[in-house]
Amino acid sequence: MGFRRKVRKLLASACMLMMLGNTSAGEGITVESRNVSLPYGQISYPVIQGMTDEKLQDEINERIQADLKVSEAIDQMVLSQREGRSWKMEWTGGLLGNGVFSAKINIIRQQDGVFDQNEQYGCNIDMMTGHEIALEDLLTEEKARQATEEYLEYDVAPELSPHLLNAELVPLPETFLLEQTGITFLYPREKLSTLRNRAGEVKIGWNRLNDWLDMQENSIPERIGVSEMLELTEDSASKIRQMTKEGAFPDVPMRIGDRVKELTDQYQMLYDPDIYEGGRLFYLEGGCFRGVLLLTDYLSETWDESIVQGIRMDEGCAWGLVIGQTEQEQWRNVLGAPITTEQVDAEKAEAWRSETGERDYYQWDGHMLMLQSDESGKLCSMILME
Repeated sequence: MGFRRKVRKLLASACMLMMLGNTSAGEGITVESRNVSLPYGQISYPVIQGMTDEKLQDEINERIQADLKVSEAIDQMVLSQREGRSWKMEWTGGLLGNGVFSAKINIIRQQDGVFDQNEQYGCNIDMMTGHEIALEDLLTEEKARQATEEYLEYDVAPELSPHLLNAELVPLPETFLLEQTGITFLYPREKLSTLRNRAGEVKIGWNRLNDWLDMQENSIPERIGVSEMLELTEDSASKIRQMTKEGAFPDVPMRIGDRVKELTDQYQMLYDPDIYEGGRLFYLEGGCFRGVLLLTDYLSETWDESIVQGIRMDEGCAWGLVIGQTEQEQWRNVLGAPITTEQVDAEKAEAWRSETGERDYYQWDGHMLMLQSDESGKLCSMILME
């Protein structure tokens, strides 16, 4: 039996349940992870199970494997046997809202146990039809693509370029990951890569694309719940309280209490930590951390024992709180009066690496939510603290 056939046989029997969900494509649909460990590589990719339409399910799973380059990764593992390399293939994502599947796969190559390079691919499928989701299915106007590229070129590129090996953010790549809070564009390594030669990605919050989003009934943005992230309503209050209690922003893979070293080992630092009034600020690599800072202590020169004491978001949206848009009066109307309000003058702004303005403090179940407005009264930063 050939190598590839052996791998496929192992994968067929190595299935681990990852996520449950109910969608209009059928009740009880699950996304499972096919996992197998080999001496020269680890393979993991998503598989849809539980659809009543088995033919559609087979078509979707074939599309997932094609988009995520599963066969190509297996071929690379054949070569790895001969070249002394090892590979790791891991995925994130799953079912979103009402009948939408989105995932990305990260294929990592190691040489003698040390990171060498990686590639990322995305897959987005309308579970109701089996069709692949394109950028045009999310936006209503042709000029939206041009406007997105201009935002990347003139706003994002200057922010990221000093920390990148390759920095061609335009034209937009065709592969991306969908989340309730935004879209992450996944670039080929030769177009966008970090100084450590990792394939780059850029996340754009839906608030940046709000003028062009297709929010009609049954549209993809509507089905994945984008409006919950962009519109501050009375229903938002319970979601914001729960977010604070959990100590984590939506779609950001860290929470208060996590170990800093584990996060820096997994995601790498974009650049060296900065100092703020209460300790250190960490900037991590990865689209999910764009505009998100990790706050911890400054008790020693190392951070082996440090934990995440706070998370700050300066870009994006969370349950109707939108950076650069939501006004202080709006969140006070929904959340009520803060327990205290602090003036952020120029000295304090410098100490916190923030803007001047006001900071409202809310507290639920031991965690603090700090909402800071700029001089115009609009939200410029939100911070979760222990």
